[in-house]
Amino acid sequence: MESLNPNDIARDIQEGVKQGRFKDCLNLCVGDNRGYCTGGFFTHCKKSALDKSSFKGDIITVGELHCPKDCHFFESRLEAQLEEVVKQREKPKRERSERRRQRFDNIVRFVAAPFKWFGQLPWQTQLVIIIPAILLFSPKWVPVLIDLIRAKK
Repeated sequence: MESLNPNDIARDIQEGVKQGRFKDCLNLCVGDNRGYCTGGFFTHCKKSALDKSSFKGDIITVGELHCPKDCHFFESRLEAQLEEVVKQREKPKRERSERRRQRFDNIVRFVAAPFKWFGQLPWQTQLVIIIPAILLFSPKWVPVLIDLIRAKK
């Protein structure tokens, strides 16, 4: 069926679903043929699976066009809508977990930066930094370190 009004085609699809000619499929839609010489809108399957074997001539009548009984391209419109609702509900959770992960990664990078810097220093510089830190935070080690230094000489 072809019409100059897309609402007629949409109504035909709905009636066809109720009558059993069409399945309530995500691929079934209103096609636009206005750019060609015949013009108008038509019932269209995105996977080109509509059964046209019962056509009589060039003009398609309402009862001739139907979905094949065992269509391999059938995608339930209801299931697709439910999947979209589930995705929309899960989207904030994913975004929250991504933000949480990003914050954690930023903290790890901030904490790891001094250790990376320290690891790139020559060993002599590392000793110059470590020994005063040990002396500052553990004064009981001062006599032991002095004895080690005297023993080296």
